[in-house]
Amino acid sequence: MTQNMVSILESSLPTLSGAYASIATYVLQHRKDVLDMSTRDLAQVCGVSEATIVRFSRSMGTHGYRDFKIALSASNAIRAQAEIDVADIQPGDSPIDVAKKLTSYTIASLESTGESLDYEQLEHAVDVIDAACVAGNKIYIAGVGATSTVAHALMIKLMRLGISTVYFEDIHLQLESMMNIQAEDVLICFTVLGRSIENEQLVDIARARGCEVIVVSQRGVGGTAEKATCLLLTSCVESGLRLASQTGLIMQMLLVDVLFTSLALRHLDETREGVMRSKRAFVELGHYAR
Repeated sequence: MTQNMVSILESSLPTLSGAYASIATYVLQHRKDVLDMSTRDLAQVCGVSEATIVRFSRSMGTHGYRDFKIALSASNAIRAQAEIDVADIQPGDSPIDVAKKLTSYTIASLESTGESLDYEQLEHAVDVIDAACVAGNKIYIAGVGATSTVAHALMIKLMRLGISTVYFEDIHLQLESMMNIQAEDVLICFTVLGRSIENEQLVDIARARGCEVIVVSQRGVGGTAEKATCLLLTSCVESGLRLASQTGLIMQMLLVDVLFTSLALRHLDETREGVMRSKRAFVELGHYAR
């Protein structure tokens, strides 16, 4: 699947630092002008070496700078057709302005994630989870900080499918529970930027035991993402102000629903029966208003 280079740059930016962050920022701000720039031109305006430009291009999934510009040109055309231009949030914005702009960020992020998501990796993730459940193995879920809400949401979703999971919001209990993980089990780890040392430690333990590790993260380089056996990357268009990232969590919640629905469809009759059984129980126990 061809990936949208603008989407990749937007979602990579929060995870980049130093020279790579400078290059990505410049390209996003001048994505049409860059098409006419040589490696020397771009290196000069970004204050880096030409070799750094080439390495940056390869880190974005292309073979080199020329290939990078071809991908960027295609992405520009997609964005122009879709008319995706997100205005940045300013200090003087009213609540109405903020609501409209955050809505635009979310819509752009949904479009971007749909364009850049690796569907082979998604299919593999569903296969891995389904196979582990059918075999009676355990599904471990990890997420710290803000992503703990996403991890908890997946736990609830899987519970509704009759899938038992191992998840604790407390990081120390997460770590302790990982001492029991076996080679046939699966770890699903949520991280926005992939920089949490706690998540990386959990992933290290699972990999050392020979487990499949599914990492859901925002696109970018990082130890946690690089150690995954299956990587689901979201694309998040952020405000430059970026006081806190809610859009990134919304994108991860989307993938939670995609995983849940995909698993449910593989066992649709059982899922329907379980839903009806739960509804009957709630009615009998008086938990539904009449």
